[in-house]
Amino acid sequence: MEVAENTLSGVQIRKYKLSETTYRRILYALFLVLSLSIFSIPFVYTMNLQSIEISSLNSRLQEQGMVLNNTYDNLNSANSTIQSITQEKVNLNDNLNYTVVTLNETEQQLQYRNLNIIYLSRELNLTRSGSFYKVHDPTYDEMKAFLFEDTTDNNTYSVPFYMCRHFAMDVKNHATAYGIRCGYVEFYGSNKNTPGQPSSEWIGHAMVCFDTVDKGLIYIESQNDNECNISMGNVYWSIVIEDLLVIW
Repeated sequence: MEVAENTLSGVQIRKYKLSETTYRRILYALFLVLSLSIFSIPFVYTMNLQSIEISSLNSRLQEQGMVLNNTYDNLNSANSTIQSITQEKVNLNDNLNYTVVTLNETEQQLQYRNLNIIYLSRELNLTRSGSFYKVHDPTYDEMKAFLFEDTTDNNTYSVPFYMCRHFAMDVKNHATAYGIRCGYVEFYGSNKNTPGQPSSEWIGHAMVCFDTVDKGLIYIESQNDNECNISMGNVYWSIVIEDLLVIW
């Protein structure tokens, strides 16, 4: 590098003259800077595009996340609705079943009342004719015909409202109205699985009997009209019969 000094109006001015090598180096450096700038423009542009695209993707991802959350909320709401509807269906089925049972019981009670009306009408006619108490011991076939016509065995057993004694008394009353003699039967005894129980813990049962003129005394289970073998010491169901009572 060469230096030249000039003096102008008392001011010293220095001029520098670059060497060819230094000049080339500066040009080369400028060329490199310019080249880097030129080549970096597409890269920066690409990076900006990618950044914008990433931002767009993030926005779309956030939107999809919000949609997914809304979908989950709607799904949970739908599940809650389904559970509510299912429970309501169960409740309706329970109410329906209860209504059906109540309706069946009411229908049975109505049939029972209608049957009582029929037998009361017979009793009234017998009373008016003065022959109400003119009952007779039936034949075996007459007994079977009465049991076939009688519908007491269709009644529903219900503790403590309608039990074995109620079945037996209804059959006896209906038989009397029918004009045949019927006995009310009660027996007690110990459970065959635990013999020798105190009398206060005995179990008992009630049914009816008919003293037929051709086949003798026949015991009838008033809940199903079946003939039974009843005698002291015998076992009926789980009862060892130790006490037997017949009321005509």
